[in-house]
Amino acid sequence: MMLQYLLALQDYASSKTPRSPAAVKRRQSLMLLTASDKDDDKLNPSLFNLVDLVLGSTASRNSQTVIAALKLTNVILSKSHGYALGSLVKVMNLHHKEHNRTVGSLNKELELYLNLAIDLAGMDGVDEAYESYLKDTLSLLETHPCSLKTIALPATSSKTPGYFDSTEAATREVDPHQLLPEDPLFQSLMELLLRFLTNDVETNLALTEAIITLGTCSQLRLEGWLSVDPADYHFESDDPEVESFTNDNLRAMFMAERFPVWESSATPQLFACLRQLQTQVDALRSDIKDWDEHVASRKNAFRFHQDVVEESKMSTPQSKPARGPSDIPAGSWTPQIPQHVRNQPTTPLRAQSPRGRKETLSEARNTPGASPAPSRYGGQTLVGSPARASSPMSSTYAVQQPSLMSDVDASISQIRMSQFGKRRIRFRRPAGSKEVEVMLSKFQPPPKEPSDDAVAGAESTEEDDIREASLLHIITNVVILQNFVLELVALMQVRSSLFNEVRFI
Repeated sequence: MMLQYLLALQDYASSKTPRSPAAVKRRQSLMLLTASDKDDDKLNPSLFNLVDLVLGSTASRNSQTVIAALKLTNVILSKSHGYALGSLVKVMNLHHKEHNRTVGSLNKELELYLNLAIDLAGMDGVDEAYESYLKDTLSLLETHPCSLKTIALPATSSKTPGYFDSTEAATREVDPHQLLPEDPLFQSLMELLLRFLTNDVETNLALTEAIITLGTCSQLRLEGWLSVDPADYHFESDDPEVESFTNDNLRAMFMAERFPVWESSATPQLFACLRQLQTQVDALRSDIKDWDEHVASRKNAFRFHQDVVEESKMSTPQSKPARGPSDIPAGSWTPQIPQHVRNQPTTPLRAQSPRGRKETLSEARNTPGASPAPSRYGGQTLVGSPARASSPMSSTYAVQQPSLMSDVDASISQIRMSQFGKRRIRFRRPAGSKEVEVMLSKFQPPPKEPSDDAVAGAESTEEDDIREASLLHIITNVVILQNFVLELVALMQVRSSLFNEVRFI
């Protein structure tokens, strides 16, 4: 009821249930009698609803407003996906249920995305991050409301009515649909993604989570925004080996495994936006000395911090069942909460892994003196080695943990205080343009004199969107961006196998 009112939706139950003409007339008469003459007294939010609020908040200059709008969008898409279709997300229903994407196109797109991720921040830690994302994405897809009927076993008459037969589960059915290219919400997400390097860390975490949640619906096709539409496939001249196959199935498999080509205009919107971010990173790499080494050291700092957190968890004995305070004998040892855990902020932040794990972002963040380290990318995805089993040295390690944490804080603080991390880089987006330019030192125009026309300066401020950030902040966002691309690759691969989205013949 709340979503129907806030999103200005029609009564779905009444539209599904056939009613007699007399009941319809009676309902219309009652609505006319109780309708108010003034627009301010009407209960239906026909002028301004939740969709307008979300779209307006995502375009705000206040980062907290943007984060709140993205988190609200993620909740609606993940928990009440059927109500978001047609209101928050503009889609087009599809009449055909078969998938036309080939396994050859999937392999080529996965290769393109993987090459882009490696080019952003190097190969270090990519294998471990991708393996972790495969497991988390599988858990996310299996628990999505739209996936329950897709992956469920076919019902038989001998079985008793189950969960899917309840009226609550069937209130909002989701049919196969495709995202419209001009969808306002998706365009707002792409606008935020284009400014990824200068956004706040929390904004980028909420943004990537919203995009991943959008792609977890089993009924939503990825064509057009994440993958290439099969209608735009072009193949080179037929291979002469095709005629040598005597079996039609083998010939069809060979044809499906070919790598297609497509025009630049057929590039998915999300991949095109990521390519623009790659261009910005390439510009920074060409201008800043030892760029790759600084990115690698940032990733190592995240990895080492996560190893320390995992060791602290393993050092706490968990094999024995918990006992009440009265059952603990006097003088026995009890696990102590480390100082850095007690000093954590109480504000609920994005989960370390929204794929079924319960740890919060604050459990893997750096201390308040360090720059914000995203646990989802610095912990789950940048794991350098698997968690080590508890050993006799665990208790000793628990005693040494504060000193290790101090070393981590000291190293990161040293990076923050260095001249390299404090350097500011400006990004300029011309008015009406879809590209962001990196204003490096050798490309920056000379500063204007105070005697210049103030009106001309005001007009240039209104025309161009200029934002800046420190190099340390930009490098952190580059690490987040690489892991987001890896998460997209895992999403495409798991969906193709779980939902049979590609054809092999």
